[in-house]
This record gives sequence, C-alpha cells and structure tokens, in this order.
Amino acid sequence: MTAWTISLRALRHPLTLISIGLLLLNDHVLKAATPSVVTGKVSDFAGLFFFPFLLAAIFGLLFDRLRLPPRDAAALAFGTTLVWFMLIKTWLPANALTARLITQFVGLPVHFALDPTDLVALIVLLPAWRLWRQSEFPHTLHSPGRLAYLALGVASLATLATSCPTPMSLSRLVVYEQSIYVGDSYANYGFDAFVGVSQDGIDWQSTASSKIPENVLLQLKQPVSLPVIQCEAESRLRCYRITGAELVESSADGGDTWQIDWQIPWGRKEFMLRYPSFPCGKGDLNTTPNDLALLHGQNGDTVVVAMGNEGILTRTPDGSWQRIGIGNAQPTPYSETSLDRLFTVILFMVLGETALPLSAAVLAWVGYSLWAAQMLLAPKAPSGGKSVNWVMAPTLWGIAVLVGGIALAWFFVRLSGANEELFFLPLAFGAIGFLFGPFITWDRIADLSKLPGLTRQAQTIVIFSTIGLFPLAWLPFVAWVYAVIPVYSLALSIALAIGGFSLLGGVIGLRWITKRARMLQRAARQAAPDDQSQEVAPAEAAASPPAAVTPRREWVVFGILWALATSFGSVIPTLASLLLFFSRSILPFLTSTPLMLAAHAALFGLAGWAGMRLARRANLPAILSPRITTVTSWIVLLLAGGAFGAVSGLIVRLVVYDHSLGWRTNLNTWLYSAGAMIGAEIVFRLFLLSALILLIVPRLQDRLGKTGSLWVSIALAALISTLATAPWLYYHDGAALAFWGRRVYCFLLALLAGRQFTRDGLSGAICLSIGAELAWQIILKDVGYSF
Repeated sequence: MTAWTISLRALRHPLTLISIGLLLLNDHVLKAATPSVVTGKVSDFAGLFFFPFLLAAIFGLLFDRLRLPPRDAAALAFGTTLVWFMLIKTWLPANALTARLITQFVGLPVHFALDPTDLVALIVLLPAWRLWRQSEFPHTLHSPGRLAYLALGVASLATLATSCPTPMSLSRLVVYEQSIYVGDSYANYGFDAFVGVSQDGIDWQSTASSKIPENVLLQLKQPVSLPVIQCEAESRLRCYRITGAELVESSADGGDTWQIDWQIPWGRKEFMLRYPSFPCGKGDLNTTPNDLALLHGQNGDTVVVAMGNEGILTRTPDGSWQRIGIGNAQPTPYSETSLDRLFTVILFMVLGETALPLSAAVLAWVGYSLWAAQMLLAPKAPSGGKSVNWVMAPTLWGIAVLVGGIALAWFFVRLSGANEELFFLPLAFGAIGFLFGPFITWDRIADLSKLPGLTRQAQTIVIFSTIGLFPLAWLPFVAWVYAVIPVYSLALSIALAIGGFSLLGGVIGLRWITKRARMLQRAARQAAPDDQSQEVAPAEAAASPPAAVTPRREWVVFGILWALATSFGSVIPTLASLLLFFSRSILPFLTSTPLMLAAHAALFGLAGWAGMRLARRANLPAILSPRITTVTSWIVLLLAGGAFGAVSGLIVRLVVYDHSLGWRTNLNTWLYSAGAMIGAEIVFRLFLLSALILLIVPRLQDRLGKTGSLWVSIALAALISTLATAPWLYYHDGAALAFWGRRVYCFLLALLAGRQFTRDGLSGAICLSIGAELAWQIILKDVGYSF
C-alpha cells in the first residue's frame, strides 16, 4: 500500500473529519465571537492532528514513485510538522517567513501567534501517529473514495485559511468620572471585547467590556454623528471640532471662526498609504477622525480624537499633538527614520521608482558602450578576430547577475517581510557582479582601441551619464521617503529633470566623440604612406615586445573576493575599529547596513585597485601566480593555515582559559570573520605591503639584500595591521592575557600571510588566513572567544 493511499485513508477517518470541522468552526466563528486563550489552543490541537496526513500525502507522491516505504514518508511528515511547529511558535524569523510564504501562496494575509505555550498541542501527534499506523492495514477502512479526496481539499483550505486578527478601528469616545473610554467599532460588546481606558489621554490600558459601566457601554455602541464640537470647561470660547475632513479644527471665539489645529503634514499622506506594515497589514488607512472628546484636568483640558486603525490622537494642555497606538491600531509614520530599513522601504514603497531609473541606467550603459565600441574600434574589426560582441559580453553577463540578484532579493524579502538579512547577500552579489562586467568591457575597449585619449573621454561620459540615471535620478525618491522632499510630485519632477539631463548629456557627448574619432581616423588614413619601404618588416614586428595586458582572471578573482569582503565583513579593521572604540555614541549610525556596505565597498575597492597597480610595479603577483591557480593548491594553503590556527588556538586555550577542549563553531560567525579577514588582506597585504616594498626594498637592498629588505617590509606591514586592529580587539577581549595572546597570533599570522603574498599573490595569503581563522574559531568558540 502506498503512502498516498494511507494518507487518504487517515484523512477520511471520523476523528480527522471532526478535527477539520473543529478547526474551521474555531477559526472563523468562535475566535471572532469569543477570542480567548482557549480558542487559540483549540486551533493548534485540531490543526496538528490532521496536518501530518497532508504532508504525508505530498511526500507520498515522491516516495511512491521511488518505491520507498510508506512509513518513511509518514516519519518525514510527522518530523517536519514537529520541527516546523516548534520553530514558528518560538523563533520570530521562522514565524514571519512561514506567514509571508502562505500569504503569497493564498493571496490573503495570514498570521501565526508567537507563543511557546502552544507547544503543549504537540501531544496530539501521538494519537495522530497511532491513527496512521492503523490506516496501514486494509481491514480497518475501505478503499479511499470521494470522501477522502473531499477531506483532502477541505483540510488543505482549513490549514491555509488561518487569517490575521481583525484590525482594530477606534471610533467612539466616552468620558466618564475623570476617565476616557475608547471603543472598537468591530467589537461585540456582549463578550470580553477590547475597550481602552485612560486618565490622561496618553497612557492607555485595555479592559474587558464586562468591567465597564453599563451606561458607558451603551454610549460606545451608539454611532457618532458628525460634526462633533467640544468646548473647554473653563473657557467656553475655546472649542474643537471634527467634520469628516482629515483635520481637527479649533476656535478661540466660541465657534464663530475656525482654523486648522492639526492635519497630516503636507505631502505625507501618499507615504502613509504606501508604508508597509508587517505581518498582516492594516487594510484601508484611516486618516479621518471618527470621534472627539475633552478630558478635563487640573492643568487644562486634553483633546482626544479617535483615529480608527491609526490609534489615538491627543492634544496635551501645552498645545502639542501626539499620536498613540492601542493594540494593533498603530499610527503610520509620516516618514522613514532608520537607515537599516532602507532596502525594505525600497522594495515595498518605491520599488517601481527604483526599478525604472535602474533599468534606464542599465540600458543606457549597454547602449552607450555599444555605441562607443563600434565607434572606437572602427573601421577595422578588433585584432585577433575578436568582435564587438566579444567586447560587450562581460556587460551582458553583469546584467544577468544583477537581474538574478534582484530577483532573489525580491523573492526573499517578499517571504520574510522586513527581515533584510535574507536578501542582503544576493543583492550585494548582484550589484557587484554588474559593476564588474562593464569594467571588463571597457578594459577590452581600451586594449583594442587605437584612440586611447578619446577612449578615456568616452568612458568618462558613459560613466557620468549612467550615474545621472542611477543613483542620482533615484535619490529624490529616497529623499521623499525620509521627508527631505515633502511632496512626491516634487521628487518625481526632480528625478525626471536629472534623468533627462543625464541622457541628453550622454548623447551630446558621444556625438562629439564620434565626430572627433571619424576626423582622426580619416586623418590617419590620409597620412598613411603608399610605398612599402616604410612598412615594418614582419621580423621586426615579431621582435617588438607585446603590450602588457591586464590578466582577466585576476580581476574575476578580485571581484569575488571583494564581494565576499563587502557582504560578510563585520568590521573594517582600520578606521571603523578606531571609531567603534573611541566613539560609542555613533555606533548605531556606523553599523547601519547601507553605510557599512558603502564603506566596505569604497575601502576595499579603492585599496584593491591601487594595490594591484602597486604590486605590479613591485614585480609581485597581485592576485594570482602560476603556482596557485587550482583548487588543490588553495586547499593545501587552507590546510596549512588551519594547522597554524589550530596550534596557536590550542596554546591560547590551554594557557588563558585552562578548559577542556570543545570542538564546535558557528557558521554565521565564521562567515563574518572570514569576510573581515579578506578585507584585511586586501587593505594590509595588497595595498600596504606593496607600498612598503616599493619604499623600503630599494633603500635597504644594498645593506640587507633583497630578501632581508623584503622581510623588513613584511614585518613592518604585519606590525601595522596588528596595531590597527588593537582597539577593537581590546574592547572585545577584555582579559589582558587574552588580548596579548591574540596580538601575538595576529602578528605571526600576518607574517606568514605577507610571505605567502610575495610568492603566490593575494589569493594565497587569503587562503592561509582563512584556514587559520577557521581553526582558531573551532578551538575557542565554545568559550565565547571569537573575532
């Protein structure tokens, strides 16, 4: 008997049908009528009883084709249910990811309560497993029929139909005995529904409707008739009113004349309409006041306005307005304030405004580059049989990487809500891959072009025109999100102006380059001699040294290393470590995701580019050497570094901590540490060591020889890198002995990495460093000691 058949047999069992019906009744009737702890637990018990049968049916479709035992499919289904239920009840990322996934699948908002006490419902898996075991025997049930398939469909819908809690809409205010009560228009006051109560209009508490005076409940049930006008007790001339418009008015002459006292800031309503709220959303935004009341106090009257799902709007006696959230009726911000939410805001609020400038920039870059390639490489085809398509291929691959990264980022963020960690990595790789492709394209154009001066000018025009489209034409929308530009139409006008001028400037500039290139090419053809006596002989041409060409593979490797460093690097071991140590107050600003990404990319990119040029001047292998170009050679260096890290880690462990050994590590911590190591190697080895070699070796070579002066440079670079990371590690280590143990370890590792760099390039030094760091983390992770 197959797993599919057994699952259908279990689904049509009377107990399973009762659990399905109970779940539907509880979720869509009882929860709405009598929300309580009991109704929440009933859903968990009922759903867990039949959910493993659904999973077993799905797994059975695969297991039956592979002819695997049905009980294996059942064991996998019950185990998955157990682990999944434990995660969504105790771990917020799993809870949010599951809710977003099902929301995207069914098209309706879904919510799962994060409540560890719900784990008690897991006990129902035991009778469910017993029922599955009984369904394996043919004599217990007849063959599955229409009822089984109907149960399968209904159970699937019941599982996916767990909806979000009903949004609150605060619509009625009642003042009674120095307290003010607010009621929810969706509440049924015959049960324990929500009612808020406050003595000052600022601090609110929820209470059951059964504890509210009867006359207050009667007033809460009555609808509000607009306009609502309330006047202060001491001065009857000071009045406030709401009329159904998106504002609150006040009068100082008893209502003869009115002026606006509160309204939504100019231009911010569109931001509020777009603002994403997780996990369930608020539905339609309430921006119109529903009710108004005055709470009299010793210091003056407090104005309280019910704002529906926007919570409470309160005017204190000093004249300031405050927006206060109650329950899930929370006020929508007028602007974004945190840089950490920038990517989430982009993907949920200005996704179209981001996609259009980015797409325009990509298309402009491709079009301009193709125009420049055909112009600068004409009239003859590139040498070596290479065509314009070969020149443009890296850019096209870069676009493919960018599109893939954006697609993965969008997919992850749509599933995880505001969890940026799930989409940060593919977005970073996509952006870096795209930047890397056009760089190779223009490198190829420069190698093949006969007009180097015009080539540099054309490249400058293309770069600035593309930057004008993105990010410059995109920045006004970000400024609108952060309320620097208050009105969306103004941000759109500025963006269109920047984009239009950028496109126009690129076209005009390349047209001038085209005319100039044709003029130079025509002059070169006219100046070419007709006789063969002045032609270069083939032997002489063959004897001439070939032009130096930048190895393409080195740039590919450097791009990968750069991406890893900017994506995973947790600390820039120079300026950032000093700032973190000496200026704790700006720590949240420094560690914001966009700023750290920009700082890493700028530091590693500039240092790497300058370091590769310096390394070639010093006759060093910049990224690769012929000795290390295979995976095997990299693995050997990883193992060598691992041996050094293990030995040094054991020494520090036994001397400093004197604990028994524990062999465990954290993958996430090691990834961040490895990224920081790559960044340190780019800064200290590729750039700093190359510069020191150029400065020190020529001056000390006569006294110490080339080898001695080289080791002086290596030791000095190791010392500088060790001292540069000292502030951060001192803050991290705490114990003096641990601090100096780490110092010695870093210095010795930097010596080894510097020596490896002079032989095998940056990749060799990185393999050695990462292997040592991995072993160090494994040895010392369980005592809370990591870098």
